[in-house]
Amino acid sequence: MQHLRTLVLSSALFCLPLFAGGEGWLIDFEAAKKKAAAENKSLLVDFTGSDWCGFCIRLSEEVFQHDSFEKGVADSFVLVELDFPRGEGNELPEETAKQNHALAEAYKIQGFPTILLMDEKGRPYARTGYQPGGPEAYLAHLKELQTSLTKREEGLATAAKAEGVEKAKLLHAVLQDLPPEYLDPFYDEVTKELIANDPEDETGYAAAWKYDQALVAFESTIEKHIGGGEFDEILKAADAFVAEHQPEGLQKQQILMAKVMVHAERRDAEAAFQQLDEIKALAPESEIGAQVDAMKQGLASFLSEESSEEEGSAE
Repeated sequence: MQHLRTLVLSSALFCLPLFAGGEGWLIDFEAAKKKAAAENKSLLVDFTGSDWCGFCIRLSEEVFQHDSFEKGVADSFVLVELDFPRGEGNELPEETAKQNHALAEAYKIQGFPTILLMDEKGRPYARTGYQPGGPEAYLAHLKELQTSLTKREEGLATAAKAEGVEKAKLLHAVLQDLPPEYLDPFYDEVTKELIANDPEDETGYAAAWKYDQALVAFESTIEKHIGGGEFDEILKAADAFVAEHQPEGLQKQQILMAKVMVHAERRDAEAAFQQLDEIKALAPESEIGAQVDAMKQGLASFLSEESSEEEGSAE
């Protein structure tokens, strides 16, 4: 009898974390993928801060906790909660926390809540977050997003029947309808097939892909040099990237912002402002160009305050 009790309790404790996100929600990502594959469903993955993120809490209370929502998604989705609590006493088991942080990095999560719709392999096909209007409105929103999966599958099926550049163009159309931040690495096989069937790069995809790969390497280089305080190396890396890849407009602005960072770190306001003026002139209406004046004001205020603090300390 004692052995049976131990077995039952152990089984219950083992299974509990799988549904710790709430009834109907899994927290074991690999288990959720297997379930989705077995039931021919998608994954609805909620990256949330359940005890501190205002919009996460609102989304849960206004949508996820309603029976109408659970019934509405039952035939289409396996629900997954990947939580990042901060409150004392709300800590997750070590393995769960480790999994969640690894997935947040893999899926490039920048804010909460982030809702990803994925296929059974974990490949995202749509991204969303908080939406007002309650469960019925959210279900309609999800149904609209699911058309991306249907379009993806139809596009891949059509491409499978084609060859050469025609196949490449069809695959290119598929990738253009997917969230661009998830093409690498989740659609790596499609990317490789596209490039292989387009040796002259008629789609322009290979060139864009190579640029993105170079940009990732550049960002990695910058992070390494920042950690070592090697500011001259950052300036050299930015100049080398511009010389080799010849970016224009917003792309060039993004690279040159690394030089602004160096000048700011060195408290060289004149050099930073000159660099910001150059950046704005490249594309005044771009996302970065439109923010240059505010950046200059913020930098001037920061340097002024820091200077005052240093004078106060000297006294």
